[in-house]
Amino acid sequence: MEIWMGMPQTLDWWGEVVGHSHSTADCLFHEVLNRKDRADATRNVLSVLTRFRFFFFLSSAVDQNLAKGEYSTILNDYTRAISLFRDTEVPLFKEVMHELDSKMEVFKKNMMHRLIDMPT
Repeated sequence: MEIWMGMPQTLDWWGEVVGHSHSTADCLFHEVLNRKDRADATRNVLSVLTRFRFFFFLSSAVDQNLAKGEYSTILNDYTRAISLFRDTEVPLFKEVMHELDSKMEVFKKNMMHRLIDMPT
């Protein structure tokens, strides 16, 4: 058994030293690592929002295009959304699709009434 700095060097001693340094590092860097994790999570959310911006903002785009009378744009965008997200298993995408489907039902009824009420 060797002696280093007045302490015997055994495996148990080295294990204690490593354990102590590990717990000290955890105490020192815990807050920093938590902030890094939160920043990474925020970056991931922003990445998803950016990647699927078209889809997430489609509901408001439908309202805007309806107000402008741009019905073909509404139909084209909705068709695109259906082709991309109809069979998704992601709960958030399902929720957005459900909202879009509801808006499109209102749109269809509105268009049907306009066609029926149109003078001949």
